[in-house]
Amino acid sequence: MSNFASLHTALTGLRASQVGLDTASHNIANANTVGFTRQRVVLTARPAYQSLVGPIGTGVQVSDIARTRDQFLDARVRAASASSANAGTTAELLGKLEDVLAEPENGITVELTELWAAFEDLGLDPSNAGARRQVISSLEAVANRINTIDAGWAQLGADTEQRLAVAVDQVNDLLRDVAQLNQDIAATLAREGTPNDLLDARDVAIDELSRMLGVDEVTVVHDSGGKVRLSVGGVVLVDENSDPAAMPKLEWDPDGTPPLAFDGQAVPALGEVGALVSFLQSDLPTWRADLDDFVAQLSTTLNTQHATGLDRGTPPGPGKPLLVGGAGTLQVGISHPDEIAAGLTGAAHDGGNADALAALGSGIDDRITALVTDLGRQVSGAVRLAEGQDALAASASYARSNQHGVSLDEEMVSLVQYQRSLEAASRMMTAIDSALDTLINRTGLVGR
Repeated sequence: MSNFASLHTALTGLRASQVGLDTASHNIANANTVGFTRQRVVLTARPAYQSLVGPIGTGVQVSDIARTRDQFLDARVRAASASSANAGTTAELLGKLEDVLAEPENGITVELTELWAAFEDLGLDPSNAGARRQVISSLEAVANRINTIDAGWAQLGADTEQRLAVAVDQVNDLLRDVAQLNQDIAATLAREGTPNDLLDARDVAIDELSRMLGVDEVTVVHDSGGKVRLSVGGVVLVDENSDPAAMPKLEWDPDGTPPLAFDGQAVPALGEVGALVSFLQSDLPTWRADLDDFVAQLSTTLNTQHATGLDRGTPPGPGKPLLVGGAGTLQVGISHPDEIAAGLTGAAHDGGNADALAALGSGIDDRITALVTDLGRQVSGAVRLAEGQDALAASASYARSNQHGVSLDEEMVSLVQYQRSLEAASRMMTAIDSALDTLINRTGLVGR
């Protein structure tokens, strides 16, 4: 009886070693597979049997092939990824706002400098038709540059809207993927299978959801076959009952209340989607309003001063508005050089009003410089924040990779370990086989 039990015990060791070699081989093959989690064989001793001399073990059994997954590290990576994506996207979009301004080489300040110089030249020689045409040309350049900036910012808003629509579609696809993987994992577990690859695929989907939308709670529902429940800001996105074919969708409506909703509930988005929403709802409108305010100040200041002078009409009349409209629709209000009210008295060589218009440059320049500086300061702060969040995300990812990823050195050690175990189990079976041969075929032959 003991020899037969030993043979089975050796067989369990042989089988366990084979599983260990297969698992190590699987790990090595997937060392560079994105999202793959290193697997390890969990071995437990088989129950002993009671012999005449006491309990004797019956070998080993493979109780599980487990993933080396740490939920705490997952939570760290996902939170850091959401913050990094949010900060990075914000810095990118604000940087594009600043690029459209094209300061200092090709921005509004360059055109304004030319305008003040044109007024100064006109003040020196108000009867000079060329100087008058230069003023109109400079006014047109200022208006065109402002309109170009407004159009560029409007286009950036349209592009961001499109980008957000694509991102929302991607989020909905990922939510359906998680719901489907929930069902597949539960079905595999019900068949007593090991759904490690499905679990990896689900974790990859949740990682991407965290980067795009932010997922602040991931709960594994064990009594529902290992399904997960995902939520953000208290809004449940996927639960154990979610049907991938009939799920609610994340929806974006810029005029809606709320603008970003899932199944009618407001979603406090983080991640890339959160940054896109914040840019469209807050950052872009704020800066476009600032540009509008500047244009209103510029037009009002120039027009008010110009109205105090006299043009070269017959008879001379008060100066007409130099600029009309707002950002995006700004136009020069005069078309003929004689409409410029360069003087204050109507005398041919009176350039007093042109001088006064040139003197307005200091206050107006300060206003546009403040706008440009404020935007630059916000961009710089966003870039620094993005760099800091990137570093945190990289640190969290590195820590998780050390825990979850495949180390080829460790797998080589495992290969040698299981190889030696298999050799020993095989040698044990050979020895037991030899003993059984002696017991069965040679016992009772002595003396014949």
